[in-house]
Amino acid sequence: MLHKLDMVQQQHASRLKEKDAENQLERQHQQSLHEDEIQFYQSLKQLGTDITQIMVAKERNPDKLIQIVNDNDKTEKRTPPNLQFVDHI
Repeated sequence: MLHKLDMVQQQHASRLKEKDAENQLERQHQQSLHEDEIQFYQSLKQLGTDITQIMVAKERNPDKLIQIVNDNDKTEKRTPPNLQFVDHI
């Protein structure tokens, strides 16, 4: 019985170590993404852009999307419209 408890305890400790390693790797990945994002916004700021407008536009969820199409292929008889309204984004 004690041997079985010892085995269960070792398995549990092993799983905890694995989870800790996974969490550490995920934290490093998130930190790397965060640093990249900071660097991106700093470079935009150096160019003199308004970061607030960029962040607001990035999070805006439009209800319609207007897509402008440049169709240079005139071989077809059917001419598609240059403006298309897209309901699914």
